[in-house]
Amino acid sequence: MTKEDIKRYDVFISYSRRDYVDENNNVIKGNIISKIKQILIDNNISFWFDEEGIYSGDEFANYIVDAIEKSDVFLFVSTENSNKSEWTSREIAVANSYKKKIIPLKVDNSLYHKSIILYIANLDFIDYQQNPEKSIEKLTSSILDYKNKIEIQRQREQERQKEKENLSKQQELKLVEEIETKSEKLFNDSLKIDLDKQNLLLELKNLKNKGERDRLTFKINTISSNKQERLLKEELQKTISQHKKDIKKILEDIKQRDEEIKKLKQKNLLKLLGAALVGFVVINLLFFLIYVIISPSKETKLDTTSSTTVLTETISITESETVSNAIEKEKKIDNDIEKSKKDKLSSEELYNVYKKAVVEYAQVREVYREEARKDLENKLQPKIKTTIAIRDSINNVIEESKSKNKNKNNNSNNSNNKSNNDDNKSMAEAIEKQADKLGPSATKLNLYKRANTLYKTSRVEDKINELQKQLNNEKK
Repeated sequence: MTKEDIKRYDVFISYSRRDYVDENNNVIKGNIISKIKQILIDNNISFWFDEEGIYSGDEFANYIVDAIEKSDVFLFVSTENSNKSEWTSREIAVANSYKKKIIPLKVDNSLYHKSIILYIANLDFIDYQQNPEKSIEKLTSSILDYKNKIEIQRQREQERQKEKENLSKQQELKLVEEIETKSEKLFNDSLKIDLDKQNLLLELKNLKNKGERDRLTFKINTISSNKQERLLKEELQKTISQHKKDIKKILEDIKQRDEEIKKLKQKNLLKLLGAALVGFVVINLLFFLIYVIISPSKETKLDTTSSTTVLTETISITESETVSNAIEKEKKIDNDIEKSKKDKLSSEELYNVYKKAVVEYAQVREVYREEARKDLENKLQPKIKTTIAIRDSINNVIEESKSKNKNKNNNSNNSNNKSNNDDNKSMAEAIEKQADKLGPSATKLNLYKRANTLYKTSRVEDKINELQKQLNNEKK
């Protein structure tokens, strides 16, 4: 992972893992970290924190430093565990060195660790324990205000840079114009002297008086040997020669700058296209996941005690595997996932497919690391993250379904119908909410239609009609 691979974030969350997962690496229900994540997502605030635990050693340290550098706000979740953590103290030191805005959120009454108190002792903190609801509102408001401030500063900086570049070009053009004007003046002065000499020679030719001719001849010789004329001609030649070099250098600089701007535009265009491609893939995966969630599923038992991170599912390789074998294994995992999309599997069966894929992907990644194939490892990493996200989403749906099934009255058909209707309504609202986050597209329209099929409402029908008109107008 390189520094260029890290995008910009609004917030870097510094916390203790013990406040997020239990000893079995299962996410603790109702933990403060999950609440913070959700409130940031709801307010369209981007953030980074170490959730998956898939990096290690120097690479992980470098990745942490780069993430802090490219985040505007450093949020320190102060708890008894985080104040004992060596990692959080290091992260705060890095944030301080980069002069980041540090916001401490005190979840309990534990004192700051001695290694960090020097950095944050004088900072205003947000007391979560005293009033959780108001503290979250204050945290969100502080981050949004600073986010707007940073955005304004960046816009001003861009404007100043643009003005500086325009001024520099104007100065260069003005210098070229001054050089050309001075050269033209020197040249005209030289022509005037030559013209005066020619006029005197014509006058001399027409004179018959010897005395007048001698006087005029002396004047002509004086002009021919005039020191000012010689100096003027020498200065003219010297200035023209020097100015030609200056003009050439200025033109080369302008050309080089234009080429740099052109390359920068091309680079930004490639980044934009890459982001669009990633967005397209993610949207298709979400659409497939929604289809799986709302499709009928068999009720089977499921072991839900597995970890939600790659770190707990990584199994050390007990036999030597070559890169070639690992590549073949990765292809087989991809094919198994693709096959599961075509088969009408229950949610539990689909969960097991993705659970197994995460473990096997982790094994393949270890082979790549042992064989020092960083290129293959970097290509595999997004697959692992996507597979984890889909697996956990399916697990959440299964858990919700199990919770609802506990309250069912199996002896009443009316209760069953009502429960199914409530399930359809919940799923429809979830799909509608997901569609609201997308821009105008055919995918968004299909999500609205799917939600309306599950649970018909006038609200969704209005959204379908409005979006359909907008898409038709764009086609025209």
